[in-house]
Amino acid sequence: MRRLRLIPLGALGAALACMALAAPASASHGQVTFFDASNQLSGQYGAGQRIRALNEMAALGVDVVRFEVYWRNIAPGSDSATPPAGFDPRNPLTYGANGADWDPVDEVVKGAAARGMKVALVLSGAPPTGRVPRWASDDPNGSQSAPSPGAFSDFAYAVGKRYGGGPGSVGTVAYVSIWNEPNSPTFLRPKTGQGAAQAIALYRQLIVAGQQGLVAAGYPGRILAGEVGPIAMDRRRDPLNFTRAVFCLNGRGKRVGACPPLEISGWAHHPYLFSRAPFQKPFGGRQVSFANLGSMQKLVAQAKRTGAISRSAQFYVTEFGFPSRPDSPIGVPRQQQAEFISIAEYMAYNNPGLASFAQYLLRDDPRGTAAYGFASGLCPANSPDTHPVGTGFRCKPAYAAFRTPLVARARSAKRVTIWGYVRPATGPATVRIRFRDQGGPAHPLRTVTTNTAGYFQFGAPNKPGRRWGVAWGKFKGPLIRAYAF
Repeated sequence: MRRLRLIPLGALGAALACMALAAPASASHGQVTFFDASNQLSGQYGAGQRIRALNEMAALGVDVVRFEVYWRNIAPGSDSATPPAGFDPRNPLTYGANGADWDPVDEVVKGAAARGMKVALVLSGAPPTGRVPRWASDDPNGSQSAPSPGAFSDFAYAVGKRYGGGPGSVGTVAYVSIWNEPNSPTFLRPKTGQGAAQAIALYRQLIVAGQQGLVAAGYPGRILAGEVGPIAMDRRRDPLNFTRAVFCLNGRGKRVGACPPLEISGWAHHPYLFSRAPFQKPFGGRQVSFANLGSMQKLVAQAKRTGAISRSAQFYVTEFGFPSRPDSPIGVPRQQQAEFISIAEYMAYNNPGLASFAQYLLRDDPRGTAAYGFASGLCPANSPDTHPVGTGFRCKPAYAAFRTPLVARARSAKRVTIWGYVRPATGPATVRIRFRDQGGPAHPLRTVTTNTAGYFQFGAPNKPGRRWGVAWGKFKGPLIRAYAF
């Protein structure tokens, strides 16, 4: 990894001025926070983990619980060529005895509502090849990929009935997303032997089918599409080319072909970067992270302007995080993980038109599991279950940084802008800012009161080696370094 430019720095270049703190009128200050702890919420590590994760997310001030729902895990007879007798794919009560196969999803939906959080369900094929129920696959080779749009429409209808808030519903979810990272063959593959062009066409069909099923069921919430992964191995599936093709736009932002509009509420992206600071552009030109997120937002704006998608559609970040070392062979040290997620949130806060920020994983997956290595959780896999909820006991510095993000942005060698957010606050909060110079103890800097949304910002003196920290009530965030960007 290239060394990052920590302060002190001399005068900042004019090229960096465009990333200066935006005025409130142009910033996205009303965004919500999505949090995905699907590994714990699924129950694969025990039902107690689901309850623990929901309690922790509520204590952290999360707005929306994101939960990936793999179609084949809910549908009966997923490995059979034909659905079981008596199964009606549009009737939620036939998914297991009296709808028992929905139990994990039901518990997340009801548990989040009981704790004051909304829910986003992501309907998707299952990794590692985007598998769906065999009877819902159009692949004659039996790959269990190549989902049938018609069968998916029926599944979406069942989801809309189960979680649309109407008669027979177990609760209401605020968002339903159509597929997870469809630009990756891990989650979406067409028929055996077909390539990226067929995958793109298939994804358009799934968006239309899913939207139709949800609307027919009376689902009242927001329907999202995209959930695009930040990078792909082939050029046609890279985030921008894939999105442009799904929108049926050419390189000049004009609609091509006879593509009907996509009636969706929003387009979602996952701007991971893994080993560079959020303000550093990715290596090469095919990855979309926070530093060049505007390129994806431009595409969404073109799609809205040309009628390719609904003009009211918003742009979302629904999955994001930094893997940490030594918890993973990839990523950044734990201290930088804490600093980088705060900087990313600062950039999101000042990004016009961005409807949400996100964190992926509360707790890392254990060694030996299929998902091990993507250690972007706020807590390591071996963090204890017995500590008081909300304390982050034996978690990474990122836990406290997510609860109370703090950024020191170097304006010069002598001045910084201090920005922060008390995520769990429900109104104006009093926070204490402290600083520590090299080799010395921590000293109080000032006490500030946040605005009603929990944000604060002010200018402060700077010197080489200085670090800053925030305290809110009995909780303290990590001491963080200043970055010039």
